[in-house]
Amino acid sequence: MSDAAAVCLICAESFSSVVGSGGSLGATARCVQPCGHDEFCGICLLTMRVQRGDDSCPVCKAANERLIVPLPAGAGEPEPAFSSFTIWGDELGPDYLFHEQSRMFLPKAYHARHVRPLFEIKCGMRHQGRPCNFAPDQE
Repeated sequence: MSDAAAVCLICAESFSSVVGSGGSLGATARCVQPCGHDEFCGICLLTMRVQRGDDSCPVCKAANERLIVPLPAGAGEPEPAFSSFTIWGDELGPDYLFHEQSRMFLPKAYHARHVRPLFEIKCGMRHQGRPCNFAPDQE
């Protein structure tokens, strides 16, 4: 982990470690890569991988097949490096899920709170004072 980086080098937001009750990760949780560069938040790297199809590290340009947004380290513990995780195919453990579009391992609560909404189609309009109930066809 880089000692100097306290903010994501893409969006310049401070890394959020633990936010709110229950120890949930904030949207700008640090992401770890096999190449060792961890100066980016999970949402920025997810955006690069899904929208731009770019799996390379923004610093060294190494192709990183998979990335991990780790659960928060305990008080006084160092942030985990990519190499400290044991990956079995598309499995990292019971607390993580594998997001296929981005090829990233994400904590389940982080995915539900910050990632899933990015992929949902929803209408922001209000009709007669009530939220729109538009739902896309599910195929």
